[in-house]
Amino acid sequence: MGENISFEHVDIVSPEGKLLVKDLNFEVKRGTNVMVTGPNGVGKSSLFRIIGELWPLHSGVLTKPAKEEILFVPQKPYLVLGTLRDQVIYPHSHADMKKLGVTDEDLDALLAIVDPARNITTEWTWDTVKDWFHAFSGGQKQRIAMCRLFYHRPAFAILDECTSAVSDEVEGIIYETCRRMGITIFTVSHRPTLAKYHDIILRFEGNTRWSTKMIDSRAEIERDRREKALVRDASNAKLSTATSSSTSSSSSTQSNDVNANSGNAQVEEAQDDEEEDESQDSQQQQQQHHGKKKKKHGKRG
Repeated sequence: MGENISFEHVDIVSPEGKLLVKDLNFEVKRGTNVMVTGPNGVGKSSLFRIIGELWPLHSGVLTKPAKEEILFVPQKPYLVLGTLRDQVIYPHSHADMKKLGVTDEDLDALLAIVDPARNITTEWTWDTVKDWFHAFSGGQKQRIAMCRLFYHRPAFAILDECTSAVSDEVEGIIYETCRRMGITIFTVSHRPTLAKYHDIILRFEGNTRWSTKMIDSRAEIERDRREKALVRDASNAKLSTATSSSTSSSSSTQSNDVNANSGNAQVEEAQDDEEEDESQDSQQQQQQHHGKKKKKHGKRG
């Protein structure tokens, strides 16, 4: 038993006797997140079966902390018969939780980290009893599993593709929260986008070979943020250009409408002038006609 997890000249061998990884020499210090990657069938998950003592150690020396300091979080978490509360505090009982001084309000705060929209606690209370395997969606199951991790707060957490059904934003929050809580992460994943949350990549190459690579996780996270900001700015610029073009087109249309209306008004005004001239001419003709009549009547008189 030790402070860190270390492998000295360890061979990873399957129960069928197949040698997967040979002579592994590697140490995971507290505070150093490790991502385990590689092709399928090369022994990634097998490494954790040895840590969890599901597989025997065939050769070499494995040093690790007590079982209580290591929590395994699989892709499909184990859900128990009981309340919503029981899903988070497993394997603790409600009485155990109270002894630790943890309240339902504390659970609310932990769950809100991974479920900021509070969809789970809006639909159910902590005392709700359900068939949770069918009640939860895939993403909700993974959120509950991560909330369970935050509740127990172990020294080490082994994550086996357990954030695949949550958004990138929530995934980032999960890893940042683990680092803030002092939980050292051992992640199994095929997704290179997760590398930025780790300090070392342990790659199983196949044919019993392995390699390691150091990562500046903080620099990677900052670079990722800058890239996302550039993409966001470019998207906003396109939207602004499209909006400006639409506004310009609308203004042009309005201007054409104004010009058309102005032209129509001028035509109508000209027509009114013509009608007024015709009316004046008609009035003059009528006055001349009446004048002639008066002259005729004068002669008769």
